[in-house]
Amino acid sequence: METKPVWTIMKILNWTKQYFADKGVENPRLDAEVLLCAVLKCERINLYVDFERPLTENELAQFKQYVVRRAKHEPLAYILGEKAFMRNMFKVTTDTLVPRPETELLVESIVMAAEAVGGDVKILDIGTGSGAIIVSLLDYLPQAKGVGLDISVGALAVAKENAVSIGVAERAGFLRSDVFSALPLDKKFDIIVSNPPYIPAGDIAGLAKDQSEYMELKISYDFTFSKHGSATPHWLPAADESIYASVSIDEYPFAMVRDAFFTANKLSDLNLTTQTDITMNMGGVSVSLTT
Repeated sequence: METKPVWTIMKILNWTKQYFADKGVENPRLDAEVLLCAVLKCERINLYVDFERPLTENELAQFKQYVVRRAKHEPLAYILGEKAFMRNMFKVTTDTLVPRPETELLVESIVMAAEAVGGDVKILDIGTGSGAIIVSLLDYLPQAKGVGLDISVGALAVAKENAVSIGVAERAGFLRSDVFSALPLDKKFDIIVSNPPYIPAGDIAGLAKDQSEYMELKISYDFTFSKHGSATPHWLPAADESIYASVSIDEYPFAMVRDAFFTANKLSDLNLTTQTDITMNMGGVSVSLTT
């Protein structure tokens, strides 16, 4: 009778690292560790404390499924169904983009601006996706209320789940809208924030496989803000009131954001000329364009 090989933690890690490397996975060892921790429900340090522990048949079967998916360059967050952001864990699916660590800087800057005016603010999040931005803002600003807009029904369902699990659902509303199209004109917000899909359609093919094959951009940047950006001031307060408008973008569409999103009414005189962090003061509160 043939004896099955014994797969210990260290043996399976070493094998998976090499397999991922052969498949062009960017961080083969780290990804193997993260996936194995998800299967074993442990911290990474435990992998090396218990490195001689053999895996059970069920653990091996689940890990194999994860490895097959990651070898096809499916993002870890989609495999695990969640992504850490700020101080919470957010559910993510293929209906949403995966929250990026850099976006935490955007959230932190808005939290500081809101706290400077007392924290009792109304926030609009355009293209909310998983709800990472709006839910995090409401989590850090207990007096704030907010609305998340997205064109995707699936994304809105995920955002609502995250709002419930993180405990801000009573102060969060979600609306299916193509940017501002379904938003009533009489609504006013103290803060308008967006971290839109900013990669032009023509550049998607040149991305890493993790991005190009699994990030289906439902709306491209060039459509979003060139079509709707100049409408923004309709939903902002009067010029003499405190406002904060922030957009997180990449270098590609910088001129388009400057010309479309900030070209109207009281935002038109901001001198936005570079692609690095720009902060201008208006009414005592920052108006920031963050790359």
